[in-house]
Amino acid sequence: MWKYYALLSAFFAALTAIFAKVGVKDINFLKEPVSPRVMTGE
Repeated sequence: MWKYYALLSAFFAALTAIFAKVGVKDINFLKEPVSPRVMTGE
């Protein structure tokens, strides 16, 4: 039974890493046009 939990844990860890990379990529894409406006106060 513990092998099932170990495989499931590894699977979700891999998914978390993939989603984190995709999320960071999207955040950086959205941050570039917004940051000059935030700095100028618009």
